[in-house]
Amino acid sequence: MLDRSRQVLLGWAALSFLLFGLLTLAVVQGWGPGNPFHFGTYYTLEYCHYYGQSLTSGPQFDSYSCYPYWYPNDPTQYWALYIW
Repeated sequence: MLDRSRQVLLGWAALSFLLFGLLTLAVVQGWGPGNPFHFGTYYTLEYCHYYGQSLTSGPQFDSYSCYPYWYPNDPTQYWALYIW
């Protein structure tokens, strides 16, 4: 039988090991709020922000970002909308 201090130490070690394993699994599986979705590509930044704001005004999505985007062999700059 372990004394009280070693039981507490063993409990903390087991809990830490479990949480580390869960965190590793979450990162590998891609769980969590950090999974952006490429919703669409737009000609202007204003359109990108317009659609991003309209999508995040409802309950389904929390935030959005617009990033510059180029198609292969096309010199035109577009704006990619990512939501999550």
